[in-house]
Formats: sequence, C-alpha cells, structure tokens
Amino acid sequence: MRVLVTGAGGFIGSHLVRRLHGQGIAVTALDRESGRLGTMAPLANFVACDLRNAESVRRAVQQVRPQV
Repeated sequence: MRVLVTGAGGFIGSHLVRRLHGQGIAVTALDRESGRLGTMAPLANFVACDLRNAESVRRAVQQVRPQV
C-alpha cells in the first residue's frame, strides 16, 4: 500500500509516518521543508509540497499515486 502523509515534519505527522512504516506501508512524506523531516529519511520518501498551492498538491498526488 502507498500513502501520502501531509505535514509529516510535524508532531502528529511524524508519529503517523513511523506507525505506518512499522506496518510495512510505503510512505511518502509531504512537507514544505525537508529539514524538518530529519530522522524520517529511512522511513519515507520525501516530496516538497505546499498545501496552499493546489498545483503542487496535484503534482505530488500524480507522482506518488497513493492508494486510497
């Protein structure tokens, strides 16, 4: 399964990434800045994405093709 996690550099998002990865789910982390993702590099792919920009979100979804 493939999922996108928005705000992956934040408190809730980072914990969600860890939980999903632990369940064997392929995680792509969306955040404005990769620097906030630090220790998550081995757990998820990173896509820079600003949720305020609809085109940026559309490209991220097309690139990752999450299974919903």
